[in-house]
Amino acid sequence: MSDQTRVSHPIYNLLPTEIAGFDSRAQLALDRHWSWNHATDGVWRQLDPILWEITHNPWVVLQTLLISRGVPMLLGGDEFRRTQGGNNNAYCQDNETSWHDWSCLEQHKAIFRFTSGMIAFRRAHPILSKERFYTDAEIHWFSQQGGLPNWSDKEEKQFGCLIHEDEQQAPCLMFNAGADAVNFSLPPVLPGTRWHLAVDTSHEAPQDLFAAGEEPPSENPQTYHLSPQSSAVLLARGTNGQRFQTALPEAE
Repeated sequence: MSDQTRVSHPIYNLLPTEIAGFDSRAQLALDRHWSWNHATDGVWRQLDPILWEITHNPWVVLQTLLISRGVPMLLGGDEFRRTQGGNNNAYCQDNETSWHDWSCLEQHKAIFRFTSGMIAFRRAHPILSKERFYTDAEIHWFSQQGGLPNWSDKEEKQFGCLIHEDEQQAPCLMFNAGADAVNFSLPPVLPGTRWHLAVDTSHEAPQDLFAAGEEPPSENPQTYHLSPQSSAVLLARGTNGQRFQTALPEAE
């Protein structure tokens, strides 16, 4: 890699570059438009171990999967961090690679609880599991600032959407794929209602997910602070506990 390339990219401010394999992996990252490896990239783990620990978690992956339309594909044991040692083709192995270590269920109770709660959330909101794409009347996309996202800007790593479920419910989903925390401008709610927090993958259990009817009100009715590499779900609810539709913008 040329010295000119080193100077022109801010990645080289993340020294030390003497880590074995740094140049080749850095060039690969640049070629892939700064995509982040959530699994086993040893170079990035050494460069910023705190950020690596924040991003190296299955909570945000499970949450994204279980709010996606279609049929979620989970492998048995995913709900308690069974990894097969990274082997995704272990069907022919009758050994520790493919066996279920049930002690992991006790060790990883927090993510088992989270997975169970997200499945319950999905069942409570059938619009999330329809086997077709959203129509313009069903979904409104918004950026961190509240306007429409700039889909052509590869540096824009935050966006949200408001899903019009029925006359009483409109889940608000927010995603932050960036390395810094951001404040989202929230869609307005109807008079007499406010946003309540259902899920935030950056929070420690049991504050990461709340059962239906137990969601606490959001601290700020106009903005939501979302940590790096995380996602959150808000629900609008009236002061008497009844759920209400938000002021969903007209589709353009």
